[in-house]
Amino acid sequence: QSLSSREQMTVTRAIAMAGGLVKNADAGKITIFRREAGETRIVEIDLDRIKKGEMIDEFLRPFDILDVAAKGGEKRKFPPVSIRDDSREKGRGELPLKIVE
Repeated sequence: QSLSSREQMTVTRAIAMAGGLVKNADAGKITIFRREAGETRIVEIDLDRIKKGEMIDEFLRPFDILDVAAKGGEKRKFPPVSIRDDSREKGRGELPLKIVE
């Protein structure tokens, strides 16, 4: 899912705008994939720690990708990409969630 905003948005706000976490999501295993200086930086997020005030609610930057692991699953090491099944867009990937300015 893609979100657009002209204002700064935190991780918790982006998740809320996307409809919240799915039933089998692990709120402690959220990853931001962030492009910086031509490389992808990984920022690990734990919603439970944010709620307790133990971790800051990170502001998202343009083109950040949020990935939420499933309970019992592993965190991704690389940004997720899903391929759309659209003959006009063959060969093009679409990122599941991106924040743009």
